[in-house]
Amino acid sequence: MTSTLTSEQWLTDWHHWHATREKAILAPHGVAASTGTTWLSDDPRIIAGLPGEWAVRDGHAVDAQRNLALAPGEEHHRGDKLLKVIAPRPGTIAVRVFDPSAPTRVGIAGIEAFAPDPAWVLEGRFESAPSGSTIAIQHFDGVTTDDPLSGSVQVKIAGQHLRLAAWPSAQAGILELTFADATNGVSTKQFRFLTFAAPDSAGVVELDFNRAFLPPCAFGEGYLCPIPPAQNRLPFAVDVGERFPLRYDQSW
Repeated sequence: MTSTLTSEQWLTDWHHWHATREKAILAPHGVAASTGTTWLSDDPRIIAGLPGEWAVRDGHAVDAQRNLALAPGEEHHRGDKLLKVIAPRPGTIAVRVFDPSAPTRVGIAGIEAFAPDPAWVLEGRFESAPSGSTIAIQHFDGVTTDDPLSGSVQVKIAGQHLRLAAWPSAQAGILELTFADATNGVSTKQFRFLTFAAPDSAGVVELDFNRAFLPPCAFGEGYLCPIPPAQNRLPFAVDVGERFPLRYDQSW
């Protein structure tokens, strides 16, 4: 299934997607530029690489010495660094720092990917979960949370009928899932993400595994990536999509 595109158009679109991903990851304050995430509390603490001390005051990340208070979602430039205040879990506030000179950014040349294969563009059928449904998801830092569940995708892959859990994306009209497969730790770094458009009126969705992409925690420090739930761990190889960050020296 490749929609109405010709094979040449489909391949051109894939190369554009791949180039866009690399540009975003390698941007001066892109995913690979993260130097870590610091969780704040009422007690002032130092954030590595930044002057001053930071604490939580009235729901804000505060650097009292510089009369600076940032709400979750706000950003602040400190020299060439970018600070983003996040509240990834209820009752928590953290500061994530992006540094253009971070080793994880300057040491990466791009993203290695498998050759695209239109055979991995699959049609599935989406089944919505009841309103308010959640799914227990373990995250990269070991914490398990109950996250919103959009529903499941029934799809046949490698001769097997699967039901993959999916949840809302930050983009309107887009759903996402994480999946693991037999390539992980061998020909891919780790589990990957896949996004897809919300189902049409008949409940049909298109899963293009050629656009499976590595999670942020494959590129930088301090990310809280969701680990695939049991039903999204595939016993076979998905040998399309992103593979590894392409390092200059391959030493880290």
